[in-house]
Amino acid sequence: MAKAAHNTKTTGSGGPALIFPLIFPPISSLTFPLLFLLPALVACAACSVVSPAWANGAGEPEVTRLVLDEARLRWSALSFKGNKLLVSVVAGADLRKVPRAELSGTLVEPARGRPVQAGDDTVFLIDFHSRSLRKHLRNRLWFRAGDGAALQRSRLELTRGEERYKQFRYTEEGIFIIRRKPAGGEVERPPASWSRISKEFVSYPPTFAGEQAVSDPLALFYVASVREFAAPGDTLQLLAYFDDALQVITLRYEGEERVDADFELQGRGGVHRIKGQRTVLRLVLSSRPLDQGLAGERGRDGVTLAGLRRPVLLIDRQWRFPLALRGRHKVVGKVDVRLGKAVLK
Repeated sequence: MAKAAHNTKTTGSGGPALIFPLIFPPISSLTFPLLFLLPALVACAACSVVSPAWANGAGEPEVTRLVLDEARLRWSALSFKGNKLLVSVVAGADLRKVPRAELSGTLVEPARGRPVQAGDDTVFLIDFHSRSLRKHLRNRLWFRAGDGAALQRSRLELTRGEERYKQFRYTEEGIFIIRRKPAGGEVERPPASWSRISKEFVSYPPTFAGEQAVSDPLALFYVASVREFAAPGDTLQLLAYFDDALQVITLRYEGEERVDADFELQGRGGVHRIKGQRTVLRLVLSSRPLDQGLAGERGRDGVTLAGLRRPVLLIDRQWRFPLALRGRHKVVGKVDVRLGKAVLK
């Protein structure tokens, strides 16, 4: 897919130091084996307003700015497990509020563009860690609670021989990207000290109106947990940057179903085993390029979650967290990833 015009890129061994913490503590919830789930996570889902001129001509609803109520959030950590054939994965997510003092020492100052700010909104950090076969990835997203807008995202790959580190700082005009790789002998050092550096600014396409807020697919775990869906057919749309283009993600509520569940629930009253059938909301995800002229049909249904194409989120009706993620794995086909543990706020 072609990149948006007006991108700029510089390389070198110097450049400003990365200023957010790079030594990640272990995530306590990552103790459950999960199969099939490729730990790749794609970049960027957005929460935004779109003018009527953005309609794609196919009768799809326009993107509207999300208004999200963080008080509806019930969970702070999730881990998943599953198995299919010989593929296994460990994955988990932690979600917490970020104090302003910590935030100011975390966000990168972009070399270009007006950085997206927190304003008076609460900022959350979702930390997603996954390991599958020889792949070892960690993705982190700082976003606003009120509309899901991304401030910054990072992606750290620790796969042997493929170590790399990326930061994405969101601005009003585009995304400032810093890439780092270790030179010889640097792989054991903190990623902030890796000296092979490149920088790039990806401008949003002309069809981007400017008042839209761009986020990341990781935010969908939060959005799906706090958004109210009144009736089957209800939809919301998010702007997203992935596959080198700005995309529109559609989240469609297709009704309820009953699924088998078997997981630990940790709350103030202790740890309990939840086993049996649960009622879930079925949320189906799809995507299309915002600028069809750049990407054609290539981006349609291109959104992935945890390496799964055509993902479906199954949200527990009572506790409002994902009980399973359903989709297609490129190796083993259709799979369901099951929740292994949930920690309540």
